[in-house]
Amino acid sequence: MSETRKENRQIKFRVNEQEFQQLEASASSVGMTVPAFAKSKVQGKRIKAPRIEREGAFEVAKQLRYYNSNLNQLVKWLNSN
Repeated sequence: MSETRKENRQIKFRVNEQEFQQLEASASSVGMTVPAFAKSKVQGKRIKAPRIEREGAFEVAKQLRYYNSNLNQLVKWLNSN
């Protein structure tokens, strides 16, 4: 099976836990596996940014505004007392 593949060279390298977590997070954010992500980066390919749902983004922004407003009110109250 490996004889019929065009890509018959295998590269192994080690990373620490933090580096692996970063690779895994970056790969999953664009819907790729860690090996596919690493290969794309080495080849200099552009990796498309993850597509964000417009409606979901608006909901997140709405929640952030709500929490920010509450935080500002709390800080104002703490500073006045």
